[in-house]
Amino acid sequence: MKNFILFFNSNEGSTAIMSQLKKSELFNILWLEPFDNHHLKKELKDQDLEDILSYTYTNDNSSLSDLYKEYSNTKLDYLYSNRSTGFKMRPRNLDHVIPILKEQKIHVFVLIRENILKSAISRCQTNLLQFELAQGKIKENPPITIDISVLQEKINLCKKINQEKYKLLENLKKLNISASPLYYEKFCSNKLEFFKDIFQKLEIKISAQDLCDFCNQELYYKKVHSDDISKFIVNYQEVLDYIQKNKLDNYL
Repeated sequence: MKNFILFFNSNEGSTAIMSQLKKSELFNILWLEPFDNHHLKKELKDQDLEDILSYTYTNDNSSLSDLYKEYSNTKLDYLYSNRSTGFKMRPRNLDHVIPILKEQKIHVFVLIRENILKSAISRCQTNLLQFELAQGKIKENPPITIDISVLQEKINLCKKINQEKYKLLENLKKLNISASPLYYEKFCSNKLEFFKDIFQKLEIKISAQDLCDFCNQELYYKKVHSDDISKFIVNYQEVLDYIQKNKLDNYL
């Protein structure tokens, strides 16, 4: 059984994936992003980051809790030694993170959203609708209007993010760190194969029936919009004209 880290960027389904894994007693999942400065009381010192990573992967509950109290009010769950320990983190502070991953023989998952167009569209919506949807504050598939100039900016951003992630995978493998991509689209289309791959990579044995039961549990966080963009984009014709002009039809 291996421990893991999931590198992600926003709007890629990482919260839904980790919340599903957290339901299983085979995993210790630190929630949500314990080393992300957005959730901390103060900026995380490099040495403390390294120590927290080490305490996490060695299941040193006492040291981890004492140090983390300095940075967050989040209550950390107890880490059981017979479980796979993992958390998600944006790819940052890698000079301090990667040596720990190598030392502890951690498996690295890199979450990738291949559909550049739909990824860009989701980033045009600034509100975190998946959380509002999960809390029942909004209806499913709320219509949105896309600013074409913003869409082009987000497309460029998504291309850059994917390039950096493939480069990260390449660099990790050069360092002999076990690493593999996870694809958002596969998570949406075939959860059984998606999670089966995770269990196999982490060398966790699970029966076919138990895996099926695990995948069939209801997701707390769900897709906000349908795959058919014509159903939720108010100015769909304008967006379609842009797509055709820029030869993005293959992403539809």
